[in-house]
Amino acid sequence: MISCTDREGRNRLTLGMLDQVECTGLRIENYTMGVSARAEGLNYTLEFSKPVGYSIPRQVLSDGVYLNQGSRTWFDTVEDYSNWVRREEQIVPLKPPAAAFEPIWCSWYPFGQDTVKVRE
Repeated sequence: MISCTDREGRNRLTLGMLDQVECTGLRIENYTMGVSARAEGLNYTLEFSKPVGYSIPRQVLSDGVYLNQGSRTWFDTVEDYSNWVRREEQIVPLKPPAAAFEPIWCSWYPFGQDTVKVRE
């Protein structure tokens, strides 16, 4: 999944694939239509590819692409994408373990995330 957001964290464009294979390649290229200067810069080619030797142990390959330009928060957009994959693939997410809800202590919190300081 690729998500482009604005400075406020609102979705501008999110693209995700249904097939959750980590070796899927995505190449985006700009191309020209040669029509007018106004149309330039708005034309893109998306190419999805699997590497040579990628084996498919299924008889039927079903894939899909998720595109979203709605102006929602990045979190809502990721949740929408996740729900789509869950619905289409009939995935039942695992419940988080109880340890995930235990309080933790973070050693860098008092430093305000400025943990790398160079002394002169």
